[in-house]
Amino acid sequence: MRYKSIPNPKLARTLANGDYKIAAAVEDIIDNSRDAGATIVDAILTGKGEKQPLDSITIVDNGSGMSRSTLLEAIRYGADTEHTPNDVGNYGIGLKTAGTSQGDQITIFTKTKRGKVWAGVLDLDVIASEGWVVDVREAIAEEEKLFKSYLRKSTGQAKHGTMVVI
Repeated sequence: MRYKSIPNPKLARTLANGDYKIAAAVEDIIDNSRDAGATIVDAILTGKGEKQPLDSITIVDNGSGMSRSTLLEAIRYGADTEHTPNDVGNYGIGLKTAGTSQGDQITIFTKTKRGKVWAGVLDLDVIASEGWVVDVREAIAEEEKLFKSYLRKSTGQAKHGTMVVI
């Protein structure tokens, strides 16, 4: 008899404990920006000073952005998104493992040219307590305003792109 084998939520923490340095984690996320056709990518590292832990990592790009369904798939471990032969990622875990190697939560804001601003959150504490769940929803007004502000400041436009906050 066959049974569905859903991974234990502890797997998310195990994957987060990979051997990522900050630069490699940021580079892995920037690869997604390049795959989305971004010509401008801005990485903002915020902290209290040299040799202190970072408070946040924010990566903003002017790529094509994602629809709700694409964001939902992209934020899922083992994502099954379409790739071209030139794409760097192929396994669907890079964003998640890179991001969670630097923090327990990844928040993504994204917008296509004609779409809404969507927000997605992958939180290791939520996965540990509730199982393999992520939050994907329409961004609230305050989030949309912040996202467009970062997009405008980083890329010179606010029509489409993605922002990843760790």
